[in-house]
Amino acid sequence: MLAGACVWLVPSLFIEPARQSLSLGVAQIVAGGVLVGIGRQGADILAIRLFGAALGESVGILLVLTAKHETVCQGLQGCFRDTVLGVGVFAVLLAAIMAFIALPTTILWSHGIEGLKPELRWPWPSSWGQWVIVAIVGAVLFFGTLFVLGIPLSAP
Repeated sequence: MLAGACVWLVPSLFIEPARQSLSLGVAQIVAGGVLVGIGRQGADILAIRLFGAALGESVGILLVLTAKHETVCQGLQGCFRDTVLGVGVFAVLLAAIMAFIALPTTILWSHGIEGLKPELRWPWPSSWGQWVIVAIVGAVLFFGTLFVLGIPLSAP
């Protein structure tokens, strides 16, 4: 995961993101996807490694903008919203794109799709009461995030 993140981070430190060519971006997607996809891992570990590697690009862009003393955002709430939405959404989209390379690499490395079985033991609610608690916590997290980011619940 660290090597995949470095594929994204290092070029951003030396070349401004706005000046990077399309061919460099494609090469980064392929190299990052292959590096993350190598190894025997389940689908859940692969997803975590893809997201971690994709965070390297977001951090690289933030470091370049900070080093150039450019204002990335204004105000505490605006900075928090821009950082969460920018870094989070960008990393998820980049991880989804890299998955097109990493998934076939993992399948070839593991000699089939049997190696994609989940490795982490996720606890599943076993009763209706536990499902209600999960739903309430999920709703509080969702609406709390919207409130903190200042996103209105209704369309203007």
